[in-house]
Amino acid sequence: MQVDIKYVVWLALLGFWLQSCLAQLGSGASDTAFTSPADSILPTHFSPPPSATDIYTQGSDLSVGSTGREGHLSPGALVQLPIGLQLRRYTSISVRTCSPGPLLHVEGEQGDSLLLLISDDGVPSLTLKKMGFFRNVTVDMNVADNRWHHIFLRFELGVLTLGVDDTLTTVANTTGPYSAFLNLNLESRQPVLTVGGGTFSGCVLEGAGVPLSHQLTRHTGVHWGRCSLPDGRNCSGYDTDPCFSAPCGSHGACLSSNEGTRCQCFARYTGPTCLIDMGPLCNLAQNACQNGGVCQEDWQGNSTTCACVAGYTGPRCERLIT
Repeated sequence: MQVDIKYVVWLALLGFWLQSCLAQLGSGASDTAFTSPADSILPTHFSPPPSATDIYTQGSDLSVGSTGREGHLSPGALVQLPIGLQLRRYTSISVRTCSPGPLLHVEGEQGDSLLLLISDDGVPSLTLKKMGFFRNVTVDMNVADNRWHHIFLRFELGVLTLGVDDTLTTVANTTGPYSAFLNLNLESRQPVLTVGGGTFSGCVLEGAGVPLSHQLTRHTGVHWGRCSLPDGRNCSGYDTDPCFSAPCGSHGACLSSNEGTRCQCFARYTGPTCLIDMGPLCNLAQNACQNGGVCQEDWQGNSTTCACVAGYTGPRCERLIT
């Protein structure tokens, strides 16, 4: 007689849950993480998260090689790292945003997966999938506030914790009813850890286990460098100003009109969102300095100046001081 392995796993999980409930009744303790309907082993009202192909844009326009530890992602932009993720190791990423959307996603060859996202109400949500069963937890904290937040997964003393700054939520432990989720099979012969994608828009900073600066990073729609969101430390204007989400990144100025937005790129950059780097301005013949002067490009990549040697002056050090 053949036995459905999913049925066996379900019975095992149910047994762990009943054992935990009896232990709590005997001790008089309570744990709200086990009583919430959304945290049940088989949540009746919880829809599985969309698949990777539904969440993330895929295509041949992915560039290879990162240019920094920090970047700004517009809607649809993503980063793909050629690495996996292990729940029993520390994993972290910092985010600054005003929008919902996926932050991290990884899926193993057997279908087990992990999805960390920001929900529509700004709350971080973690969904683990193992053999068709789901475990979903949230951290009761709004991170869609245009401030930097440190989000992490930590396994310590048999307990897996989802944390945001100083706020912690238990995901599973080795002796509780969700211990099976600690053994997610996220291994793959060609692992891919995806950052961003879908509706997410905002800035990310690499952390432990999420090396955005990996030399084989693949990415599309990412403005690498300092976060280009407004520095107001709030989301005022996010719903009304089409330029609030900084679609031009730090390489151009966003101009809004009744027809939408367009980017006025700095001299070094081009493209619809100023993502194409045409190279140092000092390499252009018209910016060459004369008489031993040294060309210097400004931090925006929009203009150059010449540092002249003693005895010369002028925009290009073309004049001898007499």
